[in-house]
Amino acid sequence: MSGTAGDTLLTFRLRSTTFGIHLSCVVEVVRMVEVTPVPGLPAMVLGMINYRGVLLPVLEPAESLGLCRAELRADACIIIVDLDGRQLGLAVDGVEGLLDGHDAVVSRHAELLPETRAAQPATLGTARRNDELVLIIDLQALVGSLSDLDVIDAVGAGGGLTADAPGVPSQ
Repeated sequence: MSGTAGDTLLTFRLRSTTFGIHLSCVVEVVRMVEVTPVPGLPAMVLGMINYRGVLLPVLEPAESLGLCRAELRADACIIIVDLDGRQLGLAVDGVEGLLDGHDAVVSRHAELLPETRAAQPATLGTARRNDELVLIIDLQALVGSLSDLDVIDAVGAGGGLTADAPGVPSQ
């Protein structure tokens, strides 16, 4: 299946793998700031940041995508995404750019290997640009894998942290 202009992806690196998310979900890319850890949250959640006066959870999605967890690089950044009105950050090693549907050949996993979707529900498929493969992430499935998002929301909504609390860095 060929991509379309509506399938523009923001591509980024996690370890040595290139991933893409639909640009329509992206609010902003910001430089890495200090993330305040919050005890009791799932391992995928690094902690919280103060993003424009709102506390947002920051996720480190590497393990959920089958990669080993490692220290973030110096040029790491946070991709702020919006999923049905819920904003959160994704900590990534670096943003590479945009991949337009006109410049890529997109294959859905279901078209190639139907069992892949069951084994890796957080990926929708792959995009190919020249010799580069980009794994397309299903953000809903990735975030939906966190059964404790209500806990994260409670922390951000006043369960102990406020945007002006000591130790909560501003973005």
